[in-house]
Amino acid sequence: MVTKPPIALIVFSNDLDDYLPNIETERKVIEEALEHYDDTNRLKIITRSSVSIDELFRLFNKYTGRIALFHFAGHAGGRGLQLNQTVTNTQTGKAEGLADLFRREIKQGILKLVFLNGCSTAPQVKALKTAGVPSIIATNYPINDNKAVRVAKQFYRTWTKADDLLRAFDAPFTTILQAFEAAIAYLKLENTVVIQDSTRGFMFDIDEVKTNEPWELFTSTPSQTLDFEVAKESKTFNEFLVRRMIERLVSYSRPASKFLPIANKKLPDWETNLAISNKAKEIIVYSFVGVLGIQLQKLFAIGNEEITTEVRQRKYIENSLYTAKRILKLVNFALLSKLWDYRTQALDFKLDDKQRDTIQHFFEDSFEMDILGYFKFLRSLFSVYKNNDIALPFSTENHFENVLASRSSLEKACERLQKIQQAFDKSQIKLSDCFATEKQLVILLETFIFFAEYKMVSIRQINYDEMRNQLPRYIHTFTELGIDAKQNINAEKVKAEENPVTTDAILLHKDRYQNSINLFPFIIDLHTLTFEDKANICFYDSRDFNDGSLNYRFLQNNKVQNIIFENIGAKENIAKVVTTKELFKTLKLDMVHTQFKEAKKAILNIEEEDEFGDLFDLEFDTD
Repeated sequence: MVTKPPIALIVFSNDLDDYLPNIETERKVIEEALEHYDDTNRLKIITRSSVSIDELFRLFNKYTGRIALFHFAGHAGGRGLQLNQTVTNTQTGKAEGLADLFRREIKQGILKLVFLNGCSTAPQVKALKTAGVPSIIATNYPINDNKAVRVAKQFYRTWTKADDLLRAFDAPFTTILQAFEAAIAYLKLENTVVIQDSTRGFMFDIDEVKTNEPWELFTSTPSQTLDFEVAKESKTFNEFLVRRMIERLVSYSRPASKFLPIANKKLPDWETNLAISNKAKEIIVYSFVGVLGIQLQKLFAIGNEEITTEVRQRKYIENSLYTAKRILKLVNFALLSKLWDYRTQALDFKLDDKQRDTIQHFFEDSFEMDILGYFKFLRSLFSVYKNNDIALPFSTENHFENVLASRSSLEKACERLQKIQQAFDKSQIKLSDCFATEKQLVILLETFIFFAEYKMVSIRQINYDEMRNQLPRYIHTFTELGIDAKQNINAEKVKAEENPVTTDAILLHKDRYQNSINLFPFIIDLHTLTFEDKANICFYDSRDFNDGSLNYRFLQNNKVQNIIFENIGAKENIAKVVTTKELFKTLKLDMVHTQFKEAKKAILNIEEEDEFGDLFDLEFDTD
């Protein structure tokens, strides 16, 4: 049996002066095509963005004898590949030097393919063939950025049988020639393939090209397949997640931007070194907005445990699924809350029948939506904003337009997570499902990476303070939700301000919490409502089937808390209520119901309704 899995080394470079917007897309589609090989430990996928010559040499030295696939995307030409000396400066990796790297790898390893997906890379083929590379895909002309992504996607998906996962590892395997022909046929079917102006090139010295095809396969082994064995070496949870999140947080987190170049210089695969990756995990959990940081910390803790038992695998998958769902809940609740604010601010917006049904379903359903349901709910809420030309509370419209498009990477990730959830519910999970879940979770975190710019607070109490001949002050007692750089969890704070804020609220804010999105009653702090110490955050789950009360799920342990409407304000004198702790606690919990009802009425723009809305228009047999 193979001890260590072969390596698929996928490297990218870009130029800020001649930026290629689809490089990140190409990375994602290749990873998606290869992920079932990676999940089952048949192939280890290593992707590097903004790769330099030094980094490339370090990677080849680190994985000598294991590199099976090498894919490059970025600016290129006949004399070499454009690599990144720094984030802003580029350098040329000369073809002769690259050929020497591959010659050394061929002598010691299992290299099957070099795919140079930049402009006019065919002149490099001669040196690569001389070095002994068995198969090369190169370009004869300048290539279009969009088409480059499509060719890569179709080639790898065909070669790995990614569209037939149930039989992906059954014979017969797809040959490299069949995969290449399928990719080119797809491209021709979709578009007329013509020579393009330069989009992925920086030098052009094409000598006597005799083909009209932009892409060409040069191979001495046309029947080459990807029939790798499962490697014996154990995979480690969270390595992929930690690496990718640190790379994506560079633009949002100063600690991440300082950490990454130091870690890269120390080790090309620093995520495999526990001492370095533990520091990265700390940065990730305090960079992400409150509740998500706490979820990720729990996930990292599980990942550090041994993974030999089914119980631990179940814990990892379960918490990954909860994390994914809470990401979707957070963005949905923010959009929903802002619609409520807009309505109360007399900003009129209209709902079509489908939008109305979807929102009403959320407020009345006795069963919590699944992951795919929350994705569809997000798509519906976004359509309300778009159709009514309302400003989104965060990010940009173009961002949501792209991530919510049909068959987007986000939609496919949610579909995959939903299938894993179904397997989890039937106790049919495998170790490979853990790594599949991790990858889909990364897609969600990347999609909503802007949450790293936000913070969350739970407003616990507002006291009025005014001294003689001085301006009044409001004493805010609040909890900063999440984990800070000193590893404090849900830190309690007090601040004097000139203005009050909403009490008992969960606020999502970017700069000052006085300018925020109020997530109450969709997210609540139960301990604030019941006058207990420390925060205890709950996410809305569903209406109770029997009596229409509200079910919330604790962030800490995922258990359900049911909140019943007692209508204490109508039963007791208000003076008695506010001076009796238990009665006042009941009043606070009743407030969750009244606010939930008010949110529904405002957003759906409906008149007064029965206490529990339309939930009991149907007759239920509860015997």
